[in-house]
Amino acid sequence: MFKLCKSKKGDIIFIPSGTVHAILDGIVIAEIQQNSDTTYRVYDWNRIDKNGKPRELHIEKALDVIDFGMCGKVSTPIYTKMDGNSIANITRCKYFNVDELIVDELYNDSTNGDSFYIFMCIEGNGILIYNNKEYQIQTGKTFMIPAKENKFEIRGKMKLLKTHL
Repeated sequence: MFKLCKSKKGDIIFIPSGTVHAILDGIVIAEIQQNSDTTYRVYDWNRIDKNGKPRELHIEKALDVIDFGMCGKVSTPIYTKMDGNSIANITRCKYFNVDELIVDELYNDSTNGDSFYIFMCIEGNGILIYNNKEYQIQTGKTFMIPAKENKFEIRGKMKLLKTHL
């Protein structure tokens, strides 16, 4: 039996591979996922492809990989104070990590050569100072800091998602 997870602003839902899920009308999400070239459609709301034909469904293939006991889990961030900012570990899995970072004025960080950092601004605005250049940050913008050892600074008042390996 499938469970329906109703979502509200700020919800964090980890959906493991093999979990049937759908993003319904009126929802804006930050979908962070492992690299994959496979999506199996079991229903597609009668959408059509560029040739005007219904998009292909993959019901038999999907039935082979669906874990019917799996359900996405809604989690609530637990923040830790760090140099005047707040950070919460959102997701830890073998493919990626996601943190939620609340910048209150100034956030200093650096990559260590092991992983890039991808930041997505989900509220507020400010600037990124990286390699002696300034870049504007605003809600909806995403930026990446390469894995090579780099120091950077984020200034402003904002909430960011930070994804890394």
